[in-house]
Amino acid sequence: MKKIFIQILAVLLIGLMGCNPMAEIYQELEASKKPFAKTIEYTLTDDDYNTIASVSLVVAENAQDSAACKAIGTYKSFAETRPASKYIPPFLSYKFPALDSGSIAKLTYNYDNSYIFSGEEIITVPQSVYDALGITAFDQNNDPATNIQAYLDTAYTNPTIDRAVVLYDYNDGTNTYTTMLYAYYDNGWVVPTNQYTISDADYESIGGSAAQYHNFSSSYDPNFYIPRILLQHYPYAQAGDQLNVLYKYYSGGLQYHYNLFTFDGQQWNALEEKHEQYIHNGTEWVFDPTVKYEMGCDDYQIIVDWTKNNMPNYMHPLYSNTEYYFGASSYYCNFDMRLTTRRANDPDNLLPADDQEATQELWQRLDQAINILLETKYPDAQPLINGVPVYYEITFSTYEPERHKYMIKFLCTDVGKFTPVDQENAIEYNSHIVLVQ
Repeated sequence: MKKIFIQILAVLLIGLMGCNPMAEIYQELEASKKPFAKTIEYTLTDDDYNTIASVSLVVAENAQDSAACKAIGTYKSFAETRPASKYIPPFLSYKFPALDSGSIAKLTYNYDNSYIFSGEEIITVPQSVYDALGITAFDQNNDPATNIQAYLDTAYTNPTIDRAVVLYDYNDGTNTYTTMLYAYYDNGWVVPTNQYTISDADYESIGGSAAQYHNFSSSYDPNFYIPRILLQHYPYAQAGDQLNVLYKYYSGGLQYHYNLFTFDGQQWNALEEKHEQYIHNGTEWVFDPTVKYEMGCDDYQIIVDWTKNNMPNYMHPLYSNTEYYFGASSYYCNFDMRLTTRRANDPDNLLPADDQEATQELWQRLDQAINILLETKYPDAQPLINGVPVYYEITFSTYEPERHKYMIKFLCTDVGKFTPVDQENAIEYNSHIVLVQ
């Protein structure tokens, strides 16, 4: 009897659940939930680097990836071998689980710009150089810098490298093996003026294995010790001074590194502060290298100056801050798109007679105007950052006679070169321009 009762109760419960009038409402509410989008600005802390290392280790694919993950936590920074674009997206999902499609994260983080020399960039001065001088090692009477430069200029006249660590013997009483940094510049090899090489005496001042083996390692962080060494050697450094520091580092084998250190007025810093943007695409966070920029008055003057140099008859007859080919004015900080004004200042009669065609011509000229601005402001712009294409979204103002703002989008196609990109919801006269307000 008890068994029959339980079976009947189960059937009743199933029936009640099936007839639950709220079930359908709950489903509708769940379906109507919209993604929570927000723009945040965030600077990574030391604890965040540890978290990123831990989160990334879980999905590390190999030993090299695991080492990169650990380095993030150890050195509290990203680098070429541990790119932020790879390790930050999983961290954002962990740190901000509520953020969803359309969210933007503007992050500030530390970047280690140290450079590790490859095999072909490490050059040992051959015995023939010493033999030609009749010596066994460089000394105070045989300057290594001058003689090594002469050797490099002869032996590496068309190098495939632009920098090198040169190993040589120097006799100072102990005949130590010495290193020097050279750079290939303007068809010749030179010693950079702003360089410092960590000496044996510097390593010995640290003590421990650094003193014993004359190198840094995971136990002796160069970013900790080098700033202190530089303070001793450059007591009168000024804020903004920079030094390329060459040093030895042991990691499964001896490596030669150099790093750019900058003095901030109090200490030397190897870590560069970088700013990057990430967006949530509805599924995951992705690196977004898009440059978003709103033109200021000085930017309009760049276009005015171009017209002055290339089409001077389109300049304002009295003022050097206004031109009429593109309609740029650094005084009003906008483009004058009034057809009557532009027709009155069209000395070469370039505008079509038909008003609609002429208006279209004015808007299409803005492609060239913004391209001039981009090539002037961003001559070193890279088409790819961490493998992601780089777009530029430029906001500018017009006078029609009402004042409006528009956005035009360009793609960086080569170093310092740009191409306009068609956009949805583009205005009637130009497929690249979208009304902002």
